Amino acid sequence: MKLLKKQISSKDGSGYISLLPNTPEDLWHTYNLLQIGDHVRCTTLRKVSKESSTGSVTSSKVRMNLTIEITKLEFFKDSLEVRISGPNSAESAHVRMGAFHTLTLELDRQFSIEKECWDRVFLDRIEEACNPEREAEVACVVMSGGLCHVCLVTGSVTVTKARIETNIPKKRTGSRSHGK
Repeated sequence: MKLLKKQISSKDGSGYISLLPNTPEDLWHTYNLLQIGDHVRCTTLRKVSKESSTGSVTSSKVRMNLTIEITKLEFFKDSLEVRISGPNSAESAHVRMGAFHTLTLELDRQFSIEKECWDRVFLDRIEEACNPEREAEVACVVMSGGLCHVCLVTGSVTVTKARIETNIPKKRTGSRSHGK
């Protein structure tokens, strides 16, 4: 996970953090960071209807940034997404205040979390998710037939640091270049 921006008050611990999840484990960390009552901001598609002066209605999908207050939170491991629902808590040109919406947090999609108080547990979890190398308990190398993975294993995640691939020539049948 990449920490894009962190703005937390030293007085009362309130503020926001912008994150970009890169791995499925990052979404799991995100799910564990979120609580009912937090505010989340990310991009979403919303169907917007416009009525013309003649009375005809046209609708189109518009990409916009929405901020919602979390009232429902779900993690779906099969589709690798976190769904959060709640009322819109910031003004938007297309969505009225208080309108319920569902946001989907996915891999490689930036979002921001705003909390009234960031406690040490949440900040440690973010630190662990952004720097898994610090918590690595085991480093391993897995090799098989020309393919090699260099991994770091922590208590909650396995991070692949390098993938090395090379061709290994096979024995040629019928070749007798050396004697027994």
